[in-house]
Amino acid sequence: MTDYRMDQTLTLGPVTLTVADLERSVRYYTQVAGFRLLDRQTQRAQLCVPGRVLVDLNETAGAVAPPPSSPGLSHFAPLVPTKADVARFAQRHLDAGLDVDPRDHVVSQSIGRVARAATPRPA
Repeated sequence: MTDYRMDQTLTLGPVTLTVADLERSVRYYTQVAGFRLLDRQTQRAQLCVPGRVLVDLNETAGAVAPPPSSPGLSHFAPLVPTKADVARFAQRHLDAGLDVDPRDHVVSQSIGRVARAATPRPA
């Protein structure tokens, strides 16, 4: 197998998450994580930073998190420009009573939250 590396200019589109409580999820992503609400419908919301949709939430009544061993997205971690931004992001979560999961991915640092069908709840 040849040595292959993904182009460094690659970016990904929005993360689509199924949530059990859309209102709670929108509150978390706007008030704690700092995203902006772009569009809100009965069972769907899009969250963004200026010029770019990052999270697409879809509400499904009774949604539950899949087993940890199942395939698919287990978390997403927004990449922020500096370590100071990582610290502020983590502090906002701690101030809100939420747990954080700091990761050093060698090429970047991030703060992730396990993606749960029932959006983050205070620890």
